[in-house]
Amino acid sequence: MRKWVIFEELPKRYLRAYERNASTNADFSENRLQNGALIFQSGGAFEKLKFRRAAMCGVCCGIMAAYNALTLSGREADFLRLAAEFERGAAIPAIPAGAFGCDPFKIGRCFAAHGVKFAEYRCLEEFENALENGRVGVVGYKFGKLDPRMHLFAVERVKADISDGTESSERGEIIAYNRFSDSRKPDCFRSVREALSCGGKQRLFLTGYVLESSPLERRL
Repeated sequence: MRKWVIFEELPKRYLRAYERNASTNADFSENRLQNGALIFQSGGAFEKLKFRRAAMCGVCCGIMAAYNALTLSGREADFLRLAAEFERGAAIPAIPAGAFGCDPFKIGRCFAAHGVKFAEYRCLEEFENALENGRVGVVGYKFGKLDPRMHLFAVERVKADISDGTESSERGEIIAYNRFSDSRKPDCFRSVREALSCGGKQRLFLTGYVLESSPLERRL
């Protein structure tokens, strides 16, 4: 298994990729929410940024999911620094380079390299049960059995303002960030399963990560 390399230890080629993106002075005002999470992958700053040779607006959902999970769980993270790490550690081989985005099964290596405790789940029901009130996670799914496209987004379970006595209400609501690449606001659901439903079709859960809630002391 290839070791994840943190930003400070990256080879020069990946540091140059970081510098290239940083030099664009991309404005995240359209993408950043008040709580620090990022949305609207298909526009704003992401149209100016690159993941290897691909435009980030089409492929950066995995980086956004990891960044949002870190931010929502009380940690400080730098999106462009994470992007450079993902270029080396999680990019799926493609032509042009970066066109297939990130491998959803490698995101845990990023968390581990930064000392973030987490649990990974390959079963949706187990992931749903582990995502307790106040916990933050990442969901990775496939569009369908015959559709190879994948997407990742961050989720947060928050206590419902008013309980109606149902199990889902007692457990709290699911808030999804960047559920779709053109999402301009977070979406609320009764469950992760509901968040994976789109137009009457159920997306195929691939993997999920639930982060420990205690924040890191050092900047990522």
